[in-house]
Amino acid sequence: MRSKETNEIICDLIRTGQTFNLCRGGRGGYGNAHFTAAVRQAPSFAEL
Repeated sequence: MRSKETNEIICDLIRTGQTFNLCRGGRGGYGNAHFTAAVRQAPSFAEL
């Protein structure tokens, strides 16, 4: 992977199974099961 701005190499994955954490994930959430109801089958918004 390269930086879009500087073209600098950020990470070079060369071995099988090698990983790199590009960014931290969100804080989690309720999941779709929390939002299920006859009217609202899936969330149509995101929680911040």
